[in-house]
Amino acid sequence: PTVLIPAILPFILALERIEVGDSDRYLLARLTPALDSPKGPLELYASLPDDVRHEVSRVEFLDLLQRLRTTGELTRDGSWRYHLSPLDR
Repeated sequence: PTVLIPAILPFILALERIEVGDSDRYLLARLTPALDSPKGPLELYASLPDDVRHEVSRVEFLDLLQRLRTTGELTRDGSWRYHLSPLDR
């Protein structure tokens, strides 16, 4: 029984590792001026410079916001508006 616990523990917990890569940090840096006040995801996407927006689809951008929120770099309020976490200000 004690041998089984380490073998099945990862399946029970099903922990997902979220990583923020260099491209995520680059996009966050490009978003930071728009994060002076809480904004919705589409408003933030529209705030990206044209050259960046053409490289990132809306779906990829929503995934980016989720990664940044999961890692604590962004906070989302009850109205789905995002802002920088207090530690990042």
